[in-house]
Amino acid sequence: MEIRKMAELYALYPEAQPGIRYDSPELLMMQYISEGSTEKVLTLFREKCRFSENPPAVDAPWGRFEGREQIRGFSEGFIARFEADGLTILPEFPAGVGRKSQDTL
Repeated sequence: MEIRKMAELYALYPEAQPGIRYDSPELLMMQYISEGSTEKVLTLFREKCRFSENPPAVDAPWGRFEGREQIRGFSEGFIARFEADGLTILPEFPAGVGRKSQDTL
């Protein structure tokens, strides 16, 4: 893929960028949402978090979705929320925030 314009943060820290993980759960989740595959989205989440009794959660700018049923609603309503016909995902680069890796999509 041809890069039209390099992201500014990437230009500042090119040596710190490990590359895009196309198998990352975040990217897979957005791909499944774009396909309308809510059941595939749910395969990425357990009933409870691995090291606690808390339910899994997805944080979005418009709210927090805890537990598989709320995550189902998040997945099913994502595209409609933006009054869109579809979703295209363009991964840019991973960024480290608060000791956690996040993908910029």
